[in-house]
Amino acid sequence: MHYEVITLLNNLGTFAGASGDHQKASDYFSQSLALLEQVLGPEHPDLTVICGNAGTAALSSGDNDRALQLLTRALELTRRIRGAEHPEIARINNNLAGVYTRVGDYGRAIELHRAALELRRKLLGATHADTANSASNTGDALLNLGRPAEAMPYFDEAIASFAATLGEAHPSYGAVLAYRGIAEAKLGKTKAGIAAIERGIAIMTAVADPPLQHLGDARLGLALALWPRDRVRARAQARQARDHFLSFGSGTARELGIADAWLAAHR
Repeated sequence: MHYEVITLLNNLGTFAGASGDHQKASDYFSQSLALLEQVLGPEHPDLTVICGNAGTAALSSGDNDRALQLLTRALELTRRIRGAEHPEIARINNNLAGVYTRVGDYGRAIELHRAALELRRKLLGATHADTANSASNTGDALLNLGRPAEAMPYFDEAIASFAATLGEAHPSYGAVLAYRGIAEAKLGKTKAGIAAIERGIAIMTAVADPPLQHLGDARLGLALALWPRDRVRARAQARQARDHFLSFGSGTARELGIADAWLAAHR
């Protein structure tokens, strides 16, 4: 009976997360985790997955402290119970890196993304979509740290993998293309960078449910690349980026603050 309740809470958390209610998802997963630990003990294998789910939901809801606590615990449990090369390790490292990105610790985020990338290359192969996602995330972390030249090979790897696995019309392909364009613009290749960002935005906006965080990043990157040559368009892109971050919710509070600060400083 207890396990049926645990399963129900976990399923409710999954449904809430898929519906965009990340706070409710976090609450359901936390309840499921507490009950599972109470009934089956602190070393049960299912704890690794539910703890990871709870941490991911907390990250999506913007609760960075709770996410860090849960994901760190999930990583320790998974290593101990399932081994250091279990596929779940890569997923947890990826989400932990997301927490460190949110709080501005890009160096730690790079370490975790690289660890996830290496494990996924080994377990899944270089052309798997999850491997491409880790490559893109590593490049993005380097870009955030002001190292666009180092980011480029990771973006190129992700672009090639996404093209082979998901196709060039997929929003994940569009997102990494836009990030590569931002890196190009920062390296002084402004015209090529703007073209790549614009193409990435077009791909992402062509789907019914575009990835708002990536779309916001792309538009803000385009605003920076356009300024000061096209001030009107740059500000319009930054305002759209702000709208995307606002629509995404608390998970992009840091990005929203960056957009607001840029708009305030560029009139």
